[in-house]
Amino acid sequence: MQFESKYKIKSPIVQIKARSERKKYIIIISILLILQSGLRHIAVGPDTYAYYLMFEDIKSTSWEQVIYSFKEYFIFGAGKDAGYIFFQKLVQTFIKNYQIYLIFIAMIFFISFGVLIYKNSYFIREIMFAYILYSALFYQFFSITGIRQTIATAASFWGFDFIKKKKFLPFTILILLASTIHRSVLLFLPFYFLINLKKANFIYRAAVLIFPLAMIYRRPLAIIMAKASGSKAYLNYALADYKASTPVFTGLIISLVIIGLIFMRHVLKLNPDVSRFYTAIALAFIFTPLTWVDPSFMRVVLYFSIFMVFFIPKIIDIVTLSDKSIRTATYVCIYLILIFFVIKNGGEYKFFWQEMDLGENYL
Repeated sequence: MQFESKYKIKSPIVQIKARSERKKYIIIISILLILQSGLRHIAVGPDTYAYYLMFEDIKSTSWEQVIYSFKEYFIFGAGKDAGYIFFQKLVQTFIKNYQIYLIFIAMIFFISFGVLIYKNSYFIREIMFAYILYSALFYQFFSITGIRQTIATAASFWGFDFIKKKKFLPFTILILLASTIHRSVLLFLPFYFLINLKKANFIYRAAVLIFPLAMIYRRPLAIIMAKASGSKAYLNYALADYKASTPVFTGLIISLVIIGLIFMRHVLKLNPDVSRFYTAIALAFIFTPLTWVDPSFMRVVLYFSIFMVFFIPKIIDIVTLSDKSIRTATYVCIYLILIFFVIKNGGEYKFFWQEMDLGENYL
């Protein structure tokens, strides 16, 4: 491929050094993010304290009750995400302290995220971009809340590697197991077939046409998806008369989709591997109207929108291939904008040894 040959490093010694630098950078950032997430106060985030109560409750739950919860879940359709109950009970064999548990969850997520970045980003600038964009858009969910889906999303990261290697059986088993922790990850199953169809151009253009219809009929779509998932919580979100909107995120993804569409032919010609990320962004785009029914549906979008961390730098690198100064200026401008969002939307954060009041949702 022209794009790859343009940046191909011929010296084996230089290749090893470049891989080593990428790995060291990812390890350092991963450690910092693990500590930030794992050492947070239980009042940080909207549901860290709720998960704390659940964790403590599981301590007094017998293994017989844990096993029975699977029966209730799969046979009687009662209960919720029985796999997470089993997961907690299993982890509590080794970890009794909730703070250490939070560190463990952070390790599961950021190690898998780091490996995903290492395998799909080949330059330090791409890796920097991935972590800065993560901090601006995804920190509020994966770092400080949503433990069940954080685990399920980590599984989807490993699943993406199985998709690339066309290992259907390991991929399916992994996603099905993860679905017992958070059912929404089942949405990741069709991703295997869509990527391997190698019809990114068609899927992306179809998403552009589907989006207006999905926006108009977003509530019926939300109800259909909620019923299909069997989730009472999502059905309540879909039926509730809640005036929701996500203008910033929607504006961002619309802009991104338009830019991707403009340069799609050029990008896919120079680097066909970007087609995987085009497909991911197309799916995120289709599901974005659901967030205008209730912001909680952002959980659906997250499985695919997270691939922005690869999609955007790939587009930048190919579009600015002939002029390094324009590429540098583009990265700097985007870094500054994202850092502004990080500062603006960071929210209150305290370490576990500091004092912090619980949020209004617990009052």
